[in-house]
Amino acid sequence: MSENLLEIKNLAVTLNAARGIVRAVRNVNLTIKPGEIHGLVGESGSGKSVTARSVLRLNDEAATLYEGNILFNGGDVLGFSKREVLDFRCHKVAMIFQDPVTSLDPLQRIGSQIAEKLSLAGTPKSEIPAKVTALLESVGIYPAEERQRQYPFQMSGGMLQRVNIAMALAGDPKLLVADEPTTALDVTVQMQILRLLKDLQKRFGMTVLIITHNFGVIAEICDCVSVMYKGVIVEQGDVKSIFDKPCHPYTQGLMAAIPKPGAGQQLPLPMSEDFVDPLDSQFSVGVNGDKRLRTPIMKQLSSTHSYATFQGRVKEEL
Repeated sequence: MSENLLEIKNLAVTLNAARGIVRAVRNVNLTIKPGEIHGLVGESGSGKSVTARSVLRLNDEAATLYEGNILFNGGDVLGFSKREVLDFRCHKVAMIFQDPVTSLDPLQRIGSQIAEKLSLAGTPKSEIPAKVTALLESVGIYPAEERQRQYPFQMSGGMLQRVNIAMALAGDPKLLVADEPTTALDVTVQMQILRLLKDLQKRFGMTVLIITHNFGVIAEICDCVSVMYKGVIVEQGDVKSIFDKPCHPYTQGLMAAIPKPGAGQQLPLPMSEDFVDPLDSQFSVGVNGDKRLRTPIMKQLSSTHSYATFQGRVKEEL
């Protein structure tokens, strides 16, 4: 069995959207080790959320073409049957979405929604009430007995996101995917949610993949980070190495866009969009001889830090 919990190999996701065929993810290679908090960062439209949803097979599969592999503990998620996908979502992996309000059913009480997830995960009926209370308390919601009888409209955005986290924990997942879990929240609440995720990861020994466009989130809780641009990962490594020496110009541009504290600091300049396409034939090779499905040529800065080639002509290997 692989030492990695999750391995994404040469993943391409093509969507049949209203505006036509969209190659939302063009080629992604990503590995996540057990117990790691891994950040996937990039601007809106870079393919982060499609990648995350692909791990759980949440895209509209009637209009989606997958290529490549998503290996979880060695098993290929893209080859799972519908029953296997349901079991996978119930027991192995869970997801927290951006908007905590629309993630919950407004017509059901909070406790009922968590109880439904517990039932799907196979929790005995007699144990569900106590388990609902314990889950709410584990994410800092008190008094849990009273709160579980409330409807979503009776809670704030921050409280609802805690409910979503509690529901995600109901199946004791090995991997928790958090898709920009703080975007819709007030600044004062964002840090509370990030610290809660880090605390839960340590307490339950979970692995976390967090999707964000904010390098501040990466710095706060992540161990490793992958930078995504135009559906391709262009730089990845441990957080300290990436912050100390960002190598790809897109990573440098994202970091330059972070406002700096202190008197006299000017607003960050808009980031240039003149970056080299990482799958340009000069800077990529065909996957297993397939010229259509390409992968960037990665340079190793260290054993834990690599980045996509972006300058100079390289010899193409097909």
